[in-house]
Amino acid sequence: MRAKPFIVRFFSGIFKPKNIVLGNEFAGVVSKVGADTTEFKVGDRVFGFDDEGFGGHAKFKKISAAKAVAIIPNEMSTKDAAIAVEGAHYALFYIDAMKLDQVDNAKVFVHGATGSIGSAAVQILKSKGVYVCASAPSEHLDTIRSLGADKVVDWTKDEHKTMKGGFYAVFDSVGKSSFADARSILSPGGVYMSSELGGWAQNPILALFNPIQRVFSGANIKFPIPRDSRQKVLEISKLIECNKFTPLFDREYSLDDIVHAYEYVEQGQKIGNVRLKIAD
Repeated sequence: MRAKPFIVRFFSGIFKPKNIVLGNEFAGVVSKVGADTTEFKVGDRVFGFDDEGFGGHAKFKKISAAKAVAIIPNEMSTKDAAIAVEGAHYALFYIDAMKLDQVDNAKVFVHGATGSIGSAAVQILKSKGVYVCASAPSEHLDTIRSLGADKVVDWTKDEHKTMKGGFYAVFDSVGKSSFADARSILSPGGVYMSSELGGWAQNPILALFNPIQRVFSGANIKFPIPRDSRQKVLEISKLIECNKFTPLFDREYSLDDIVHAYEYVEQGQKIGNVRLKIAD
């Protein structure tokens, strides 16, 4: 929407957005299916993610059955399903890139656990039996504890900067740190990842030259680029069914009030997810 940083214009449109209707996360009821569609039928409740075509902020959306879309778990309401995919979808990609199955007793630090990605990452990591330390602002420490984090630190007091080392992975889910900040708490051979580019796009650049920088730092930098995945949506569905993941909800706006919804999100103070109510 803002075309920031400028580099995103090369993917989303140089002079104006390629996709006028925004919204990559959605949930609703199937109203029509193609002649060759067998996975879904009219009346099915579905949820999904479309970071390539967008179009979620509308009353109707068309998407291929092969894309990142799946049946909503029976126990979940459609409105809750509308905020269940994006954060968890990204979190799963980053967690997969950590290669936790190659490490015994891994400890992970999630920086910015109040966001949609961070709150999902905490829950998914705990479902895998990982020790999780997470950061959050003072007023939301108890919220993050309720998600299962083993330890929570206050980032408004820079408590994360005084922690001891020993973390196999540091995951900045809100882009408010740098590799330089994380090095002191990473264990040898550990990995740093961020969901944002970082200053001067340093995160993808350092990741590109990771074999070289690793010689000097003793740690790894990864910058995985998530892709829309139906398999990931199916994984999210299973986590929901097993009560291992519940999306963190902040507030809801109507479609007519979408401008205020965006204004609120852009303040950077939301927790979890903001939901857009398309219709009654």
